[in-house]
Amino acid sequence: MTSAISLNNRRVRNFFTHTLKKQTPITLLVTAFCLLFCPGTLLSQIMDRIASYGFDTDKSPNMESYYLGYTIGIFAVGIGLSLLLTISNFGFLYSKKSGDVFHALPLTRYELLTVRMAAAFIGGAFTMTLSYASLALINMMPGVISIAASTVLATYGFMLLMLLLLTVFTTLFAICSGGIFDFLIAIGGINVAIPILYLVFQNVLDNNSYGVAYRVEDGIKYTSPFVFAFYWVIEIAEMGVRDAFSHFLSAYGAINIFDTALLVIFSGLMVFALYHVAVPKI
Repeated sequence: MTSAISLNNRRVRNFFTHTLKKQTPITLLVTAFCLLFCPGTLLSQIMDRIASYGFDTDKSPNMESYYLGYTIGIFAVGIGLSLLLTISNFGFLYSKKSGDVFHALPLTRYELLTVRMAAAFIGGAFTMTLSYASLALINMMPGVISIAASTVLATYGFMLLMLLLLTVFTTLFAICSGGIFDFLIAIGGINVAIPILYLVFQNVLDNNSYGVAYRVEDGIKYTSPFVFAFYWVIEIAEMGVRDAFSHFLSAYGAINIFDTALLVIFSGLMVFALYHVAVPKI
């Protein structure tokens, strides 16, 4: 019994290692471009400003001017890479020949799909962590007016959590789609088409419903998990942990908590469903 479990764990570990090695080239390529973006361009701007004005506190580079834009950029690259790796790692589902090979492996369906999903998350998290760590180090440079450490850490933690949940979310679409085109249409339909329809509907209301005051951001964050994630990353980065949490509870707090809980529960149910559709080992 123990030897059988040990053998199975070794198979899962070897398959996981193989998947990581296969996706390493694209991960390193995207990471290199991301590092050119941050810290590359950011460090260049900071050093140019210090070279021009010295360490004069009145004209010292203020991270508040750079932090939000670079944080959004890093988060977008991490999500984009995770989405790309999800398409790559689950491409075998859309080819009968590749599907037969993968399903012939001595792994359950749960192990097979979970390993591929975990690898996609790790790829995105690796790039995002490396670039964001460089941003945090620049924030600590002498002569730079820095952002509070609590905001930097909380933003990173939330970005990592949202990356995990969104990877699980996209994995479901990858498994349920009949092909890469279907997958892209499904993801785009939910995360692009619905927010656009909301903006069109909001514009119609603004032009025809006089006396009704309603901000676009009050509702658009509920139109898509991706929009929801970006919205609250921006809120934490801009407002800080305490103010963002107060806003989370006060402004439609019940809906915010429900949306977050729904995404977490959905992710848990997805993993649970994968476990219960496991096929016997070959």
